[in-house]
Amino acid sequence: MTVKLGKSSRALMRRSLRLLDMEYKPSEIASELSTDNRHILRLVEAGAPARKDDNGRYWIHGRNFALWLENVSPKNDKELKARPVVKDNEAYCVVCRSLVIYKEHRLKGRVSYGTCPLGHKTARFISKAYQKGRKQ
Repeated sequence: MTVKLGKSSRALMRRSLRLLDMEYKPSEIASELSTDNRHILRLVEAGAPARKDDNGRYWIHGRNFALWLENVSPKNDKELKARPVVKDNEAYCVVCRSLVIYKEHRLKGRVSYGTCPLGHKTARFISKAYQKGRKQ
């Protein structure tokens, strides 16, 4: 069974820096990070570094857990989310939910109106430089 790792809060990530170079029980890490014990066990099921002793209890090394949490958790940085480059003959169709090659019908100010190949209405803002180049 694979467990999907959700985005951890930034506060949890900051608190994980306080973990020491020692082994913790899941309940101790949960209290240290101010989270639920079940959340820590879900992270262990998702692949967090932990060992099981002879009695079946989990032991989690603090520094390794913090490092794993930092490397594995999904990031929400703007640099990671690259915006798609829209070419001059493309527009975003709201109905198709994708970039399409559109047929322009009219230009009003800095907005170009047209239709997508399926006939849905599209609108696209154009830059001043592109607009000047079209008028020449």
